Amino acid sequence: MKNNSGFTLIELSIVLVIIGLIVGGVLVGRDLIKAAEIRATISQLEKYNTATNTFRNKYNYLPGDILSSQASAFGLYNVTGANANALAYGNGDGILQPENDGGYTEGYSGEFAMFFLHLSQAGLVDGMYGAGGADTHLNGATTTGGSYNGGIGYPQATATATTTTMIAELLPPAKMGKGNFFMALSDYSTNYFALVGMSNISGAGSSAIVSVNNITPLEAYNIDKKIDDGYPATGRVFAFNANTANITGQSIVVATTNGCVVFPLTNNYNVGDPNFNNKGECALRFNFQ
Repeated sequence: MKNNSGFTLIELSIVLVIIGLIVGGVLVGRDLIKAAEIRATISQLEKYNTATNTFRNKYNYLPGDILSSQASAFGLYNVTGANANALAYGNGDGILQPENDGGYTEGYSGEFAMFFLHLSQAGLVDGMYGAGGADTHLNGATTTGGSYNGGIGYPQATATATTTTMIAELLPPAKMGKGNFFMALSDYSTNYFALVGMSNISGAGSSAIVSVNNITPLEAYNIDKKIDDGYPATGRVFAFNANTANITGQSIVVATTNGCVVFPLTNNYNVGDPNFNNKGECALRFNFQ
């Protein structure tokens, strides 16, 4: 007689149940981590909004937009001289503006670039942002490398750090990670925060960084739903296509050329399409409160 050893059906069932529990636990854990990152990112936004209002109550101007004379009196970064107002360095009009150099609107420059620098200098945000030494936009000199009207340009002539490190010296990284950052901008007369990915055009040490879509439709929907109404074209939170939108003073509308929203265009995030749901198809803007 031979003894045939092997697993019984009961033993196999137990093993499969254990494997299922492990896989389920990993998936649940991953979802919990993502949810925590989104909550932390929303908390960041709320802190920046509060810091902005605190700055305005204390100095009577928005950070970045504060008059150069007032900024100087309070020990904040300022640009003086004949070109200061023309280049949109602290003109006190209540609207954040990029540099307008000879009729060409630069990207990440002017009051945009001074916004988080002023909040940092006022001690209203953690860390120090916007003080990049090679930033020719912040001293009113001729730009080196140029910037890009279709995105957010930042000339960095002597950058040696990695791309992410370089950008993180200028803008606060979002808690959700994945190369997303917060910026403060304007759309005509409306000031807002933007949550966008940032990418160096030609790799570390190149001349400019540009905005890119880096948020999935599901992440965008969850953020919008927790803050606003959950729709990409209404309320306080809007979706836009950072890959093609001109965010240097032009109108931003919901993108129709990528997978962020349902196409043909409806007022819904594209959360049901598996071809786009796990891809960075969205950027978000949040109107000041």
